[in-house]
Amino acid sequence: MTKQEMIAKELSASGADALFLCTKNSITWISPELCDSEIYYLCTKDKVVGFADIRDIDSLQTVKNIEKVAIKSYKDVMDYINELNLNVLLIDGDLTLSDFETYKPLLTAKSLKIANMKSLRCIKTDEEIKLMQIAADIACDAVAHVKENIKVGMSEQQVADMIKVFMITAGASGLSFPSIVSFGTNTADIHHMPSATKKLESGELIMLDLGCVYKGYCSDITRCFWLGEPAPWMLEMYELVLNAQVGAVALAKNGTKASDIDKYCRTYFDEHKPEWGETFKHGTGHGVGIQIHELPSIRPTSDFAIETNQVHTVEPGVYVKDLGGVRVEDTIVITPNGNIVLTKKAPKELNKK
Repeated sequence: MTKQEMIAKELSASGADALFLCTKNSITWISPELCDSEIYYLCTKDKVVGFADIRDIDSLQTVKNIEKVAIKSYKDVMDYINELNLNVLLIDGDLTLSDFETYKPLLTAKSLKIANMKSLRCIKTDEEIKLMQIAADIACDAVAHVKENIKVGMSEQQVADMIKVFMITAGASGLSFPSIVSFGTNTADIHHMPSATKKLESGELIMLDLGCVYKGYCSDITRCFWLGEPAPWMLEMYELVLNAQVGAVALAKNGTKASDIDKYCRTYFDEHKPEWGETFKHGTGHGVGIQIHELPSIRPTSDFAIETNQVHTVEPGVYVKDLGGVRVEDTIVITPNGNIVLTKKAPKELNKK
């Protein structure tokens, strides 16, 4: 399904005549190459009109199949919309309340409705998936870079800095979220912030949870490993989580109930190591796209079927206080008969480094 078809479907479902897009996330969705530009879009069932400052109108030449209108200010966009005498106008749901209050009195449509942009962006196009694959490859390469260069005595913060420099140098525009780097018992902290004082010791468990942004699209991956000889519990914990994660990934395909993917991991933990499984307090996955957390959400309460071309993570984990934690995370694209693992470039098989 193309974005124009998605928009037409949303307009029909909401009874709206047009959709007004004006936030960074929505501009990125229509035109990733212009994700940092000040542009506005008005979308109807039949066409997309792009508005750009008269001094920057040439930037819209890169966007295919749209009408282009040069403006001097956002008020020109409001005037254009008002001349259409719309009954119902959908407004970009990612707008801040302040911006909404700015636009609202300038619009004369009989009714204004708020568009659920996360729902609209839930199904990815092939073009979006290609960008997400590049973002995922950069993240996977960052994991490999750390494995090749990490040394005993390095701090968590040094490794986090190494990750950021590598991904920016590799072509990312930034991080999709602050990298989680944890050593030893810190791996039991689900959202641990890297410490400048915690230094890596031989045989300690290492957790990396990282991602980058490429042309407006995010990646997300978690890998665990160690330097030196691991303790027996580390091998047991890693194998437990890996097996649950691999099984959950295998279950994910078009039509699979999202809660069943989550249930698989919890059931596996309960059957093999319930005292560790009870520490699995977060959802099994979340959608990824322009934002690092999008739809669909893979949780016990997710009572819906996942669909082809949705992109989400699968990331079970266990976290034992004063011992350590393991999480294994991949980002996958749903297909009619299975899925494609975007982060497969980073091995997750049991290994020492």
